[in-house]
Amino acid sequence: MRMGEAGGDPARDGEFLSMAFRDSPYGLIYHDASSKVLACNEAAERILGITSAQVQGSYAQDPRWQPIREDGSPFPVDELPVKVCLRTGETVRDAIVGVWNAAENREKWLRIDVVPRFGRGSSAPLGTLAWIADVTAQIEASKSEKASRDRFASLFDHMSEGVALHEAVLGGDGRPVDYRIIDANPQ
Repeated sequence: MRMGEAGGDPARDGEFLSMAFRDSPYGLIYHDASSKVLACNEAAERILGITSAQVQGSYAQDPRWQPIREDGSPFPVDELPVKVCLRTGETVRDAIVGVWNAAENREKWLRIDVVPRFGRGSSAPLGTLAWIADVTAQIEASKSEKASRDRFASLFDHMSEGVALHEAVLGGDGRPVDYRIIDANPQ
């Protein structure tokens, strides 16, 4: 439906908003001012590994999530994206939070954006809408790549033989004409 066509303004159309909430590929979670979950969509259920009935009435700081930072340290409750948004009244973007997914019996990594909802004339948020995206594959790939680099660096630094890493210097025709040493181990 286009703006101005029969049915009115789609932004105010309850059916349109319901469809957007229901069919979004992102998990959507609506919290009240105390961070209690009032509603979530099917994508949020899938990402979090729980049903809407299980999540409704829980709070952002619910211990079953076991939130952690990328370094594995606990995520302080007051620094959770929903709590920051409610406290500051400002949008929180691109927060990375690890949570426990009991259905899959493993950690899931989420990228979370949280937007405050204000009432007319209200300076404090009445609630928030959080968008969550499952970024588990990306975080795990990044951690695996870092572990591989760390293993290589350790091996490189502790070898008993001298090793140098070279980079080819190419001529105008694309053929190697020289080389440059880009790193060497202590040996």
